Amino acid sequence: MSENEYSKIVEQLEKIYNRLDNTPTKDDLRTEIASTTASLRSDITAEIAAVKEETMRHTGILIEAVEHKIDIVIEGIMTVNQKLDRRMEENEKEHDRLDKRILINTAEISSLDRRVGMPEGK
Repeated sequence: MSENEYSKIVEQLEKIYNRLDNTPTKDDLRTEIASTTASLRSDITAEIAAVKEETMRHTGILIEAVEHKIDIVIEGIMTVNQKLDRRMEENEKEHDRLDKRILINTAEISSLDRRVGMPEGK
């Protein structure tokens, strides 16, 4: 073997050794995986917290909107109840007034019947 061939072989072996020296070990890979996993876990936790916060804010807004609509419905029901109460009072007064008129008319009819001389109930 010539010296030139020998030098080339040595050079190639040195390249191989350099590559092997730069190849990560199992421990290096485990450390890198653990570090990456921790970083990902941290990123995912932060993202979940952000989504949770946004969801809570949005839910709060929706709840406020529903509560407002419920308040409007309650006000409407109260207004209708007040109108019904007033109408019932008016109807009771009118009913009492009509009862009095009927009693007066019945008494007047009885009086007229006695004057005319008709027996009652006919």
